[in-house]
Amino acid sequence: MLYWSAPTERANGESMSSSDIGGYEIRYKLSSDDSYTVTVVSGNETTQLLLEDIANPTEQTIEMAVFDTEGIYSDYVEATTSTN
Repeated sequence: MLYWSAPTERANGESMSSSDIGGYEIRYKLSSDDSYTVTVVSGNETTQLLLEDIANPTEQTIEMAVFDTEGIYSDYVEATTSTN
């Protein structure tokens, strides 16, 4: 399960309200792969996603970006994994 918190500011430091969020783009791949699997979560209410096809998250690269209602994306941030 991947969990995240909605951002409260943009990369440039400007305030960002939840109504500004258009959704999230999650991409993941095995560390040895060249291409990502991409999942888009629309809207601003979801803050978790079950990534069913990931058997061992420690062998994966998982990244996420947020985009606003105008389609402007943040930089991708790499997710940290926990075995707990």
